[in-house]
Amino acid sequence: MPDTTYADLPKGHCAAEPAKEVLERAARALAAEDNPAAERGFQAVLREQPRQVAALSNLGVICSRTNRPPVRLSGEDIGATRRFAVALS
Repeated sequence: MPDTTYADLPKGHCAAEPAKEVLERAARALAAEDNPAAERGFQAVLREQPRQVAALSNLGVICSRTNRPPVRLSGEDIGATRRFAVALS
């Protein structure tokens, strides 16, 4: 299966498939250590669902694996992530 390029997709579109499927494929890519494909998938999900915690968290994993600084988030995204963390504790 050819790799889907997500970078040029407008907000609200995840390669003509539901965000859940894109997220699952990106998670499989991450598990297979295909960081570039995983990152493209998680970013595509975040363009459609900016507060999707699994995509945000997994981008953090990619940043850690590749020794890159964390992804910059808007203040609204940071607040949503903190609320999720508090809900888990």
